Amino acid sequence: MKRFTPEQRYQYNIRKQDKTLEEFSEQEVEWADHLMYWYRLRNEDMPDDVYLACAFLKNKEFLRNPGSLTLLYEMYCAV
Repeated sequence: MKRFTPEQRYQYNIRKQDKTLEEFSEQEVEWADHLMYWYRLRNEDMPDDVYLACAFLKNKEFLRNPGSLTLLYEMYCAV
């Protein structure tokens, strides 16, 4: 079995973390979409903080703010 060099191990870990964050972001965007749809079906206004969180995910603003998706993921895992 071939051993990885430290650089190869680092690249492997980064790829694995990127994949995890990508799956998490897809899941959160889908849930935000479902939540907005649920409020629309009930003809209710969303609270401002909930709307801002949904808009943050739907508009993919986490791509412009480095580290924000990681913070969301850490909060998700802590619960």
